[in-house]
Amino acid sequence: MKSISRSSAAADAESYRPELLSDEEPRYLRRQKPVEIRRKKFGGRSWPFYRRVLFCGVVGIAGISAAWTAGRFLLYGRPMLLVRPEQIEVNGNHIVSREAVLQQFVRDRGRSVLRVPLDSRRSALEEISWIESAMVQRILPNRIRVDLTERTPIAFLRNGTELALIDAHGVILDRPRGEDLQFPIVTGLTENMPREERGKRMQLTRNS
Repeated sequence: MKSISRSSAAADAESYRPELLSDEEPRYLRRQKPVEIRRKKFGGRSWPFYRRVLFCGVVGIAGISAAWTAGRFLLYGRPMLLVRPEQIEVNGNHIVSREAVLQQFVRDRGRSVLRVPLDSRRSALEEISWIESAMVQRILPNRIRVDLTERTPIAFLRNGTELALIDAHGVILDRPRGEDLQFPIVTGLTENMPREERGKRMQLTRNS
């Protein structure tokens, strides 16, 4: 009986040994090691990145503002405006008057020279019968240069009771006042005839 009680006591003692209890102790009773929490900064980006973005944004806005200001100055600034006839330079005109050339630029008065449609003005000048070709250029900040090549008449054309002039391409020209011209007189050509046909006949006349 004593042996049974001793063995029971030994078993109880064995079951309460500290090292055995430590293995079976619930996990929530143990002291856990603190877990370090790392906080992300603005989506994982660093401050130098955001400084670069801010700098690029400021530079971009400044560039757009400068371009807008420069554009407004070039298109509407007073130093760029065509306001006086003296700002239009005309070269190569002997028969065509300066006033006839300036008349083509009346609608451009008060407009920036950058807004003057050069091709349209050149075409309008070449509609004048005495002008064979024209070149129109901008001279910054506020000048226009016009270089003209006038037609060269080679004969008088009898037009009813009057005499007109005609060049080698069959273009009929008004006779300028005050000019003493000496040319042969041709007949058989009229204003109703296509210019190409008049030009062909003038070539035959010159070659004959």
